[in-house]
Amino acid sequence: MTISITKPTVGGSEDTWGTTNNQALDDIVDVLNGNTASTPDLTEGSWKVGGATITATAAELNHTDGVTSSIQTQLDSKQPTITGAATTIDDADLTVSRALVSNSSGKVAVSAVTDTEVGYLGGVTSAIQTQIDSKAANTTLAESDWVAGTSTTEAIVSPAKLKAAIVAQPSVTIVRGPTSTATTSLTHVANHGQSSRPDSVWAEVIITVAQHGYSVGDCIKVGNVYERDEDDVHTTIWGNATQMGLSTNVANTYMYVANRSSGADQLLTGQSIRIVGVWYD
Repeated sequence: MTISITKPTVGGSEDTWGTTNNQALDDIVDVLNGNTASTPDLTEGSWKVGGATITATAAELNHTDGVTSSIQTQLDSKQPTITGAATTIDDADLTVSRALVSNSSGKVAVSAVTDTEVGYLGGVTSAIQTQIDSKAANTTLAESDWVAGTSTTEAIVSPAKLKAAIVAQPSVTIVRGPTSTATTSLTHVANHGQSSRPDSVWAEVIITVAQHGYSVGDCIKVGNVYERDEDDVHTTIWGNATQMGLSTNVANTYMYVANRSSGADQLLTGQSIRIVGVWYD
C-alpha cells in the first residue's frame, strides 16, 4: 500500500512547517481509517487480519467476485447429495435411446424398450391388448400344411379343403341331342351316350323364324301330351339306358304353341326340335 504525504521543508518557515506536518498526519490517519481509498499491494502470505495470517491467493479471493450474500448460508441451503429416485443416474450416462422406468426399488432405470419401439405407440387410440384379443387367432400351421389341408383345423379354410367341398357337391350332366327340322316324323330319337337312363327328359323347340311373339333362337319346352277328344292326340317324351326321344301319333303336335303375347293357339312354321336328358350323380 502506498501513502503519499507532503513533508515540511527543512529550514522553511516555521509558520508553514507545523501545518504541513499536521496535514501529513491527517492523510495517514484517513487512509488507515478507510476514509481515503487506497490500493494496497500486499505480499501474498505475509499479511494478517485480526492477527490471523491470510493464506488465500489473489486468484482464490477473486472467486468471491459477484457474491451477493453470505456464501456459507447459501451453501447450507443446498442439498449436499442427490437422494431419492435419481441416485441410480447421478454419476454416469445412461444407455442411449432407451425408455426410462421405475425399477423394483423405485429408482430410475433403463428399460429394454428402445425409442423406436416407443414410437410404434403413435396413433394408438385404445388399449392394445384389448384390440389384439379381439382378433382371430393366428394359425400355427406351416404354409404347405395349410394349402394341402392336412390339418384338422385351420383359422381359414385351406384351398384343398375348399376345392374338395366343391367337388363333393352333386354334379349334373345334361345331354342335348341333335336338332331336327322334320315336321312329318312321328318320332325323334337321339343316342345320349350315357351308361344309364336319364333322371329327367324333355323336348325343346328352337324358333328359327320370328313368329307369334317369339324371336329367332327362343327355346320352347315340350312336355308329355295326352288329349283324349275327337282328335285323340298323344305325345310322349321318354328315355332309356341308351336313347331318349319323342313319340307322337300326330306329326305336328309339337308345332302347336300359345302366342307369346295373346296366348292364342298358333302353329309354328319355322322351327327345329331336339331331345334333352339330365343325369344327377
